[in-house]
Amino acid sequence: MKSKKSASEILVNIPAVVPLWQLEIKEITGHNIESAGREVVNGLLKKGWVLLHIYTLTYHEDGVWRERPMAILGKPK
Repeated sequence: MKSKKSASEILVNIPAVVPLWQLEIKEITGHNIESAGREVVNGLLKKGWVLLHIYTLTYHEDGVWRERPMAILGKPK
């Protein structure tokens, strides 16, 4: 059984800045990361997709400003 790594152990191996083209991403997708969307995103991550960016989508609907957390994922070659 694999031992769980702490966040600091994981971050040690991640370069501070990597140009997007060096990741050799062949496909990208975006999904909301509210409850149902989070399951889809977790499934993609398990299949080897890479989390590229998390942001908050702000939009106007029915006279109300709403916010939705979003994720952009990339599929490596």
